Amino acid sequence: MSEDDINCDTCGSTTRLKDCLRIGKYRYNICPTCYNAQRNKESQEIAQYFHTSHTDETVAETAKLYKEDIGRRIKNYIVPPEHVKTEYVYFIGEGKDKPVKIGISVSPRNRLKALQTAYPVQLNILGVLSGGTIEESALHSKYSYCRLSGEWFEWNAEIEKEINRANKRIDW
Repeated sequence: MSEDDINCDTCGSTTRLKDCLRIGKYRYNICPTCYNAQRNKESQEIAQYFHTSHTDETVAETAKLYKEDIGRRIKNYIVPPEHVKTEYVYFIGEGKDKPVKIGISVSPRNRLKALQTAYPVQLNILGVLSGGTIEESALHSKYSYCRLSGEWFEWNAEIEKEINRANKRIDW
């Protein structure tokens, strides 16, 4: 075995380092055969799942939830736990009675800095919750009636309560 070879964490076979899975800057010790086998298995599960009967009203929502579940399962399969970062749902805005952005980030402070470069008035982190895409989507749906544009929402008493609850529930 040369220094350009590794052992696959899944099957133990020797494979070339350059053939290993790369996601961003991380390299995972999984050979292309094992990765493709896992992806094919997940695709077959999706196909089998949708051969069962569903009503037209629930198909879109069910597809979305199942796709998210499969995505998490694939991610958990190939990404070592030390590379999985905690996501946060953040509330960023100028303050009370001003528009509020509800979004997700692994680093709300860095997200604030990025938003601030395009926003002429001082922004602040108003609140932070532990959670990811599902929690963010739930909040977007809950407050859809006061959506201004994209992830920006009009300040109201309900959002203020959500921010107050967020500030009591997490240390980040």
